[in-house]
Amino acid sequence: MNAEDFEDLFYLPLSQAAFVEFEDLQEHLIGLPVPQSEDDVWSYIWGNGTYTSQRLYKLVFANTDAHPAFGWIWKAKCTPRIKFFAWLVLVDRLNTKAMLRRCHCNTQDDDLCVLCSQGTVEDIQHLFFTCTFARRCWQALNIGMNSLAYCPA
Repeated sequence: MNAEDFEDLFYLPLSQAAFVEFEDLQEHLIGLPVPQSEDDVWSYIWGNGTYTSQRLYKLVFANTDAHPAFGWIWKAKCTPRIKFFAWLVLVDRLNTKAMLRRCHCNTQDDDLCVLCSQGTVEDIQHLFFTCTFARRCWQALNIGMNSLAYCPA
């Protein structure tokens, strides 16, 4: 509010629409009285005014419904890095070649699976369930494919 020139507050080039909104905001702010004797005060939406990260989290995510698989992962009795890995799989953020290509992080010429010779795109579904190498790994662990349920978020 006390800035000499509002343009100094913005460093990125603004689009034409954003610049029009910026000018509207500038006109609105110029008309507001700014009491010089008072300090800025933050107040919270909840009652007693004490901030905790738990309260903020509950406020932000109060109306969010998560798939039950996320609860199973975070309540599992295993190391945090395994929980994190499982979470990456569920939210489709594991660094497979297909995901890296989507993010324009191409590190190789193609996005085909290097573990098998099927010529299939390396995505989570293939890497864990349809790849012949993965199937042999599950068999070696004596885990049948019927007991594995892929549940994308």
